Amino acid sequence: MNQKKAIVSGLSWKFAERITAQAITFFVSIIIARLLEPTAYGQVSLVMIFISIANVLVTSGFGNSLIQKKDADDLDFSSVFYAQLLLSFLLYFLIFLIAPYVELYYGTDFRGLGSVLRVLGLRIPLSAINNVQQSYVSRRMIFKKFFVATLFGTVLSAVVGIYMAYAGFGVWALVFQYLTNTTVDTIVLFITMEWRPKCAFSFERLKPLMNYGWKLLCTDLLNSVLNNFRSLIIGKAYSSEDLAYYNKSEQFPSLIVTNINASLQSVLFPAMSNVQNDHEEVKHILRKTISTGAFVIFPMVYGFMAVADSVVILLLTEKWAECIPYVQVFCISYSLRIISTSCAQSIKAIGRSDVYMKSVVIYKILELISIVITAMISVKAIAIGTVINAVIIVVIQFYCNNKYIGYTFREISKDMLPIVTLTAIMTASVWCLRSIGQGIGVLLLRILTGAIIYIGGSFLLKVPALHDLIGLVKTFVTKKIE
Repeated sequence: MNQKKAIVSGLSWKFAERITAQAITFFVSIIIARLLEPTAYGQVSLVMIFISIANVLVTSGFGNSLIQKKDADDLDFSSVFYAQLLLSFLLYFLIFLIAPYVELYYGTDFRGLGSVLRVLGLRIPLSAINNVQQSYVSRRMIFKKFFVATLFGTVLSAVVGIYMAYAGFGVWALVFQYLTNTTVDTIVLFITMEWRPKCAFSFERLKPLMNYGWKLLCTDLLNSVLNNFRSLIIGKAYSSEDLAYYNKSEQFPSLIVTNINASLQSVLFPAMSNVQNDHEEVKHILRKTISTGAFVIFPMVYGFMAVADSVVILLLTEKWAECIPYVQVFCISYSLRIISTSCAQSIKAIGRSDVYMKSVVIYKILELISIVITAMISVKAIAIGTVINAVIIVVIQFYCNNKYIGYTFREISKDMLPIVTLTAIMTASVWCLRSIGQGIGVLLLRILTGAIIYIGGSFLLKVPALHDLIGLVKTFVTKKIE
């Protein structure tokens, strides 16, 4: 299979996996949110901070190293598998010990937090296993395996979550929903993929992987700590309800951006790594990824921002109305991720994990300053700070790409200008239509109007990204027919 067909096939299965999983997850989250109080979400959100940081320590670095290494074999995969598994058990033991003290620190507003942390912490060793599986699948670009595993995990965890929420288990409905998802995902991948850990381990094989991966580990750890630092501050300085509103609001733009972006990045990194010595080809893949991704993401995110007031109340009821301004702010910050993450992948793919690490360290120092300042103002100020930070990371990552692969400001302006212009016109039109009233009928009219303006304008202006997207679809259809 040539490079283009491999990318198209990978994207197709990855999109199918992410869209299917998140559509089910989003539908289930609406049901559970209507059954549970915001405080339950606040507790789980706080616990997931510690789990996420531990998962970064276990999985980050090695996974990307396995994908990036040209001649990675079974000994490499097995060595990483045992190293990650051992580290995961050590970290879980540490979390088990500190759980009561975490609950004591956050006080009565988070009663029972220690028990939740101990149970949900079981995801850490599961993630260690799953990470090696995913690296194997990504390296070989056999993303159909992801689709099958994710579908089973998502459906079964949805059944568990809804049943427990309806039965009155409260916060434990969310805990066991998350645990079931990771467990089933790991088991299905184990059954469907041919790779198994061998009874072999080599420190010599780990050394070059660690040399590349430790920089990514430090970078991802810094990312995870600071990304979750906001939630730690909100949970301590404000309330569990504030934390629930803040984190729940991210779910809406995340549903759009993370699914598309994660699909693109999971295929983009191995595709770029395969041509890492040809910087012109890396730049070509990067430009197509950014323009095509932005063409899809921008109208969806900004269109949703324009109708957020109606959608939140309709789906989650009035008790979640505090989410609306957060949703609108997060739509802006999330929309920029397609640019920053794509640029970061190109730098990692050409083997410059040191440059990637340095760029993120600079950004995170600025982000920390932003968090400290905004935390003293309000939760809404913290959210607004994410927009400023998103702009900063785009500038930094683009500077690195301009320097190392020659992606110029003129080129990205040419790629993005028609998309940004059409998105602005569409968003303004949808926003103005809110004056005619509320209700499902008006909401559907606004959405339809936005779609007509954007798609019609794209054909009229002959936006290159539209033709690239159509080309990808045609290639996929042709491949399926063959």
